[in-house]
Amino acid sequence: MHKLVIWKQNTSKSSLNAIASWLIQEKTIRLCWIPSHIGIPGNECAYEAAKSAISLLISSFKFPPTDLYQNLTSYYQRLWQAHWDACLSDKLHAIKPLLGYLDVTSLTRRNSVVLQRLYIGHTRLTHSYLLNGEDHPQCKFCSCPLTVFHILIKCPHHDSVRWRYFVVSTLKELFDTIYPCHIFDFLKHTSLYHRI
Repeated sequence: MHKLVIWKQNTSKSSLNAIASWLIQEKTIRLCWIPSHIGIPGNECAYEAAKSAISLLISSFKFPPTDLYQNLTSYYQRLWQAHWDACLSDKLHAIKPLLGYLDVTSLTRRNSVVLQRLYIGHTRLTHSYLLNGEDHPQCKFCSCPLTVFHILIKCPHHDSVRWRYFVVSTLKELFDTIYPCHIFDFLKHTSLYHRI
């Protein structure tokens, strides 16, 4: 039997090349791990404990699945966030770069629906044309495409009313800094609340 010794100094590539050359020669290879921390008391104790665990029977101990919920939730939250971070061109990403729940528990059902529609930018006023097979609606004051951004931030016709309730330049700033009740009051004052 021939012995092939691969020393620690060898690089992974040279070790693999040596193994490959022996395999080409159709020689049998048996790999053996030799601990490199012999003589270090703490490491030897850890090695002995690990070695003794090999002979233990596999436990049939059961644990409740609820013990995994926190870890799984955290894991999938990170996956979801990574996927969301890859969607930089999505208009919603600009409003909400960090995923999480929008707390609407203190709002009425109607206010919650209005806020969620504004948040995603899809309202009856701005998107019902898709269901009705019509052209994209235009602002009757500006003759530009009617969007949530235009209504809440841009339309000069609503400036005087808007300034009574909030002064912001982006939707993200609006949703991050303005109390929802001010947004609802603006929409009611402009007679748009029930059209959202």
